[in-house]
Amino acid sequence: MFLTFCVFQCCNVETEQGVAQAIIRFVIDFKRDPWPRVSDNAKDLVRGMLNPDQKRRLTAHQVLGHPWLQNIKKAPNVNLGETVKARLKQFSVMNKFKKHALRVIAEHLWVEEAADIKDMFEKMDLNKDQMLSFEELKLGLHKFGQQ
Repeated sequence: MFLTFCVFQCCNVETEQGVAQAIIRFVIDFKRDPWPRVSDNAKDLVRGMLNPDQKRRLTAHQVLGHPWLQNIKKAPNVNLGETVKARLKQFSVMNKFKKHALRVIAEHLWVEEAADIKDMFEKMDLNKDQMLSFEELKLGLHKFGQQ
């Protein structure tokens, strides 16, 4: 959720589709408000968390060990302004709407449709860890004829 907001905040996007496209293209705009007031160390952390190359993206352990988090008590308290506040509200509403929409869709699925979705998920979950990695999702969608 935090990473999605970071993309939403720093990639000049206003929709969830825009967030997805920005992640794929790895477009980060640190020139627009409020990023000029954010420390270089914080920007480095965000860049590392959003790296589209899974091998180069920071792990949770690396994030926790990042200098910006290690020195958080020394960091100045910078007011990020009304822009960030407005975007947080917009982001929050977008997520609430999405959750409600998914609930409505799930409640109206036929039993067979839900079983088909579960079956497709299980076929895509190659290592059987009950989660789909990006690679599993990409391979699975390709296998089912999707881009």
